[in-house]
Amino acid sequence: MCNSHRRLQITSIAIVAISLPFATVAPAESSRTFEIAQPRNGYLTVDGIAITMADVDATFRDIAKQHGYVAYYREASDGSPDANTTEILRAGEKFNVAIELARKPDFSDIKPGKSEPAKAVMVTAPRPKYPSSARKKGLTGAGVFVLHLDPYSGIVKSVHTEKSTGVALLDHSAITAFQRWRFKPNGMWTTRVKIPITFTQTGAANSR
Repeated sequence: MCNSHRRLQITSIAIVAISLPFATVAPAESSRTFEIAQPRNGYLTVDGIAITMADVDATFRDIAKQHGYVAYYREASDGSPDANTTEILRAGEKFNVAIELARKPDFSDIKPGKSEPAKAVMVTAPRPKYPSSARKKGLTGAGVFVLHLDPYSGIVKSVHTEKSTGVALLDHSAITAFQRWRFKPNGMWTTRVKIPITFTQTGAANSR
């Protein structure tokens, strides 16, 4: 006589979820705003005081110490960064100072505490992969990553971890994918985009 056996099989489904709508990083309302302007003559001013390009690093170092951020206005912009703007962006990345591009010379369009959706100006956004080794071990986690980008080219310059998933493999997967994200050139008015992400696994019971 032959015995028939039924076996319960648990299938693990791995899910990588990116919270939408992800948005630009809005400076806190309590943050000190430093207004940097470049008039048509090419000279730079910080809160109305003229500086030279040699002063840029020292200026951003001081802003970083005060946990401030920069509102940057460039007169007669043609949609591409000039040498001065390139230096401003470089210093912002070097000293981890967020920069928002002002469209009005009086900076009235800069609104601390207000985020803007970023999905509409995305060109490429490969989803982070769930590493097979992490799936097999049942490793899960949720984190938050901040993309530092060039608003003129839309290229991500670096990715910073604001909140780790708690698993190095998952953090690495997220950072690797986010480094390949691209936004429309001149589509962003900030150098920071915040991305929440969750790596989860769900179990489905199947009998046979």
